[in-house]
Amino acid sequence: MKVFMLTALAFMLAAPAARASEGRPAEITWATGVSYFASPDRTVVGLGGGPGVQFWLSEDVFVGIQSRYLLFAGNALGLSAEIGMGYPMGKVYFPGGGVSVGTFFGSQLRSVRSDDPKLTRLPPLAVRAVLSPLHFRWQHSTASLLEIAYGIGTGRGGIANTFEITVLKLATAF
Repeated sequence: MKVFMLTALAFMLAAPAARASEGRPAEITWATGVSYFASPDRTVVGLGGGPGVQFWLSEDVFVGIQSRYLLFAGNALGLSAEIGMGYPMGKVYFPGGGVSVGTFFGSQLRSVRSDDPKLTRLPPLAVRAVLSPLHFRWQHSTASLLEIAYGIGTGRGGIANTFEITVLKLATAF
């Protein structure tokens, strides 16, 4: 139930941007892939997918919010906000990249260090660079067959590594 409530909250927060955007309409997205987050005190690893929304600020620049329900090491919800841009190469091929900021809620593998037995209650935060080499756009739809994101995150006792591979992301106008 928390997953659906957090996803609904993300859509409500993004709604004002939909009314403000001009040109291309807002798009509903669905993304599937693998997420990995590892810091000295916790690890989140998951495979899954979920809905999102993206808004085009111009013909080449978009902002979006994506959620993912992750299964593997427990159940977790990943939420991320992204700003990205693409470079049209031909009529359909549209490779690009961007920056995303994300967090995870739910089950996580946590390790209690002997020198600090308290668990961190705050959700982890990660900043990632995103590369989308197989991104295609036609009419009011987009499809990305591969997105690779790598970055750093917060963790108690040190910096976290975060890695995400999106295998399929589909978007259509609404």
